[in-house]
Amino acid sequence: MTLLELIFALLEVRGVAVDPDSEARVRRCQDLETLERLARRAREVETAAELVAEI
Repeated sequence: MTLLELIFALLEVRGVAVDPDSEARVRRCQDLETLERLARRAREVETAAELVAEI
């Protein structure tokens, strides 16, 4: 499983809807440290917008 898959799986399991813009922003990210941080944050955020605000 890639970090991208993990991020979206965590959001899905938690019931956090991901709008197309947020999904695109996460998918465009290629920085490993940022993706790791997003994966950790995906466990806590209430909205996808909250998650991508850090990108």
